[in-house]
Amino acid sequence: MIEVCVPYLTEEGEFAGNEAGARAMLTEFMPSLKRWKKTGMVITFKLKEGVSPEEFLAVSDEFQEKYLSKYKGFICRQLMVINGVWTDWIIYETRGAAEGSMAESMENECAKRLISLIGETLEHKFYPLERSH
Repeated sequence: MIEVCVPYLTEEGEFAGNEAGARAMLTEFMPSLKRWKKTGMVITFKLKEGVSPEEFLAVSDEFQEKYLSKYKGFICRQLMVINGVWTDWIIYETRGAAEGSMAESMENECAKRLISLIGETLEHKFYPLERSH
């Protein structure tokens, strides 16, 4: 986005002819925008009746390897389960990457197999990542 904006800022005004200044300002400013903050996507769900954790994890591993790990903007993913309730935390570079991944995964065969094993979805939300340790 910075590369797209620099030419417009250097045409006229405060940064006219000052590409380095425009780039420096955008490099500082853009990450502060909520849209560009790292985003966590949290999905809480239960497996379909008759689906074993082992079966689900095998398909989840395939989804991770063949789709998610290759998605531009993906950072990391963690799966947790307590008393049959699963939580899938996925961290992306931006909210746009998170939303794009969700939309594109609807056409992905690994994602379709993973979704077919999920019964009830209890929660699906995006959260801005404030800090990572």
